[in-house]
Amino acid sequence: MKISTDFDIREFVPEATWQKHGRKSIRFIDPKIIKIAQHLRDLTNAPVVINNWDNYSVKKYQFSGYRPPGTSIGAKESQHRFGRAIDVKVGGMKTRDVYNLVMAHSNEFMKLGLTTIEDVEFTPTWLHLDCRNIGAKTELLIIKP
Repeated sequence: MKISTDFDIREFVPEATWQKHGRKSIRFIDPKIIKIAQHLRDLTNAPVVINNWDNYSVKKYQFSGYRPPGTSIGAKESQHRFGRAIDVKVGGMKTRDVYNLVMAHSNEFMKLGLTTIEDVEFTPTWLHLDCRNIGAKTELLIIKP
């Protein structure tokens, strides 16, 4: 089920969530994080991988978007559990370069709802982006787990 120009809902939810809820899985995802993912795709003009469990030749990631209750991956109060976070890998780009691109376009991303980015020193193979409520800020919150 397409939810933006380049993304399907299955890229944001794990397989079990899709199997149980199908098209209704959209209710677990904050619309802002979809817009953020699509903007990243538009800026890079490259594949942006969140979850790919439905790609039978790859099937590697299924908890890089929404993480349902009971999932042991990540922190118990992670923004992933609220459908407000994604961990992305961008085809042909190093994580540091994706981070730098987001920071260079931070005003655009913040207008779409991005509030938080994870320091790539802690996540060298993916970039964490989320739209948690941090109150009024004029710059992105950079977190270090």
